[in-house]
Amino acid sequence: MKNLLIHFSSALLLLASCDDREQWIEDLNAAPQLTLTGESENDTLSTRLKYIAECDNCKEIRYNAQDPDGSINSITYQLIKGDGEVRQNDQAVDKLGTNQTVFYYKPLKYGEHLLEITATDNFGLSDISYLLIDVFENEQPIATLSIEQDKDGIYTEFILDASGSVDGDAEYGGFIRGYHYEIENPNGSTKIIDTPLAIITESFPGQGTYNVYLNVIDSDGAYSESIRKVVNVN
Repeated sequence: MKNLLIHFSSALLLLASCDDREQWIEDLNAAPQLTLTGESENDTLSTRLKYIAECDNCKEIRYNAQDPDGSINSITYQLIKGDGEVRQNDQAVDKLGTNQTVFYYKPLKYGEHLLEITATDNFGLSDISYLLIDVFENEQPIATLSIEQDKDGIYTEFILDASGSVDGDAEYGGFIRGYHYEIENPNGSTKIIDTPLAIITESFPGQGTYNVYLNVIDSDGAYSESIRKVVNVN
């Protein structure tokens, strides 16, 4: 019955003016609805992504396109800003599958990327959502350090605890892979310690004031800013 109504309506539309046809379609057919999971009220999904050159299916985006009284004819996209690939089924695509709910975005450069995604029904009505991605290369790690005398050791032994250090992009898979210490002795010499351990015990050779400098290194090889602590051995 609906197909008969559609054919009858199409014939009438051929005889109507352009404005009348548009109004007829709006009265007869509801526009489709396209949503990206997590998008805001202004139909935009904003997210961030760490750039990884060897990553193909880098950012998973879930979408849902529905037409209340018909079917989705196509889901297309336009890359308004940035450079990247939209991927489904492990390959780049020029449009999205109407019977799928997931696609992946692979950025090809850093910066802001903006995609306009349009779902169109079989009457030509459409709905648009936007995907805004901030693609960054790496975020610098942040070092923290506490130093306390080792109560189980001799008075010149101290525990250096850098376990509170964090990678700036930890939520995107980054982590701290190393700790670089420079310890300035009262006599002017400097001891270098490179370790993968967040907590170490260090024995200071004698009485005096020691300057302890720490840089942490993240999984991309980036160094934090140096921080300084002072140790007084009495």
